Amino acid sequence: MNRDSVRAGANQCFSLGRLTLASAEPDTHRVITELMLSDPSDLVRLRDATRRLLALAQQPAVRAISARTVIDAQGTLTSTLDSAAAINAWLMRGRGYRSQGSRNRRPASV
Repeated sequence: MNRDSVRAGANQCFSLGRLTLASAEPDTHRVITELMLSDPSDLVRLRDATRRLLALAQQPAVRAISARTVIDAQGTLTSTLDSAAAINAWLMRGRGYRSQGSRNRRPASV
């Protein structure tokens, strides 16, 4: 099966996760809690990006070369994301984003 994809993302994220030590032993893995989309502005921007991609998928040029259009590896059809609530639920299940790259540390007081 040939799969081509188009992706969008929020490059400047404001959501903050947590890194905690599971043990004082240096070889023990740390516990990372991402808390992606915990900042409301990240959810708003990623929902907007998702809507734009959904609109792009409906363009005649895209439809002409696509037997069907899915929006994630699980095969979710674009037609199922027909409201802000449906898009939010899909994003919050972790289907619409991946943690990539790096960012500067911010003090906990920010």
